[in-house]
Amino acid sequence: TDSTLDKTQILYPILITNNGVTSWVMPLYTTLLTYNLGTKNSTYTGRDQSLSSFWTNSIFGTAGSSLVAGTDYKFVYNSTDITSFKNVGTYNGITVELLNADYEIDSSGTNSNGTLTIAKANATVTANSDTSKVYNGQVQSVTGFSATGLVNNETISVLDGVSGATASGTNAGTYSTALAGTDENYNLTFENGTLTIAKADLTVSGATASNKVYDATNTATVTGGVVTAFFGDRVILSAANATFVDKNVGTAKAITTAYTISGTDADNYNLIQQAGLTADIVPLVDYAIISSVQTVPQNNIANIATQDIRSATVVSTVTEGKPTE
Repeated sequence: TDSTLDKTQILYPILITNNGVTSWVMPLYTTLLTYNLGTKNSTYTGRDQSLSSFWTNSIFGTAGSSLVAGTDYKFVYNSTDITSFKNVGTYNGITVELLNADYEIDSSGTNSNGTLTIAKANATVTANSDTSKVYNGQVQSVTGFSATGLVNNETISVLDGVSGATASGTNAGTYSTALAGTDENYNLTFENGTLTIAKADLTVSGATASNKVYDATNTATVTGGVVTAFFGDRVILSAANATFVDKNVGTAKAITTAYTISGTDADNYNLIQQAGLTADIVPLVDYAIISSVQTVPQNNIANIATQDIRSATVVSTVTEGKPTE
């Protein structure tokens, strides 16, 4: 055989000697092709993206329009056969090799290698929030996150680069997460969550109210009263600062207290006043002199007026300087 023959130019039988045997044969010839891949762009889908979906047999022009990817030709990347890419990245230098012996790549022609760029998809990561916690003197936390925008039914397990999805605290108040991180296939937007610890209720108990004589005010006297905070907490209870519902005489009159609390841990509690406190306001009885008519010096009126005559008979009342009959 003559290896220098240009098979694409031979259209007639030739005489070939092979192992001492000479015969006329019609040579087979191939069609020379060039390809043009160029640049393609896509976005991450969570699936393998077939190269034949980006580059059809039109890359060969009219001469190769009947070729089928995978059967008549294949794609090659970094000297490895490749049919698709999945993850985000820029893949340069994609070439084509023919599988159909009736065709050859024209190495002297203009062949354009391919570049495929797969961009990141967009996803939003939202940290969990918890508003159900109530102060208990212990550390409490919220953790975890959800995500929207994930493709192809992917779950948050693929977002292994996300951190800061935990918020913790002991005292009553609001604590925020601090989401951060990156992912190879997603552009991430973060929405932080919060942990809200509400104040615990702290109820006054053990207080007692005292009766009083009408004095034209609604001031009440309440003594005692205790609160029981969580172990180790420092909370101090103030005086009652109590008042009757009004200043008027009456029995079992409702009393309102205005205890307050202070101390290192007071801000962790809602103080609840003791309910149901009552006491009497009894009438103020007039005072008089229980004796015969007498003259009282002006400077002694106050002393005489302190005598209680609720069980006595008034004989005369005191006026300035002399009695009134």
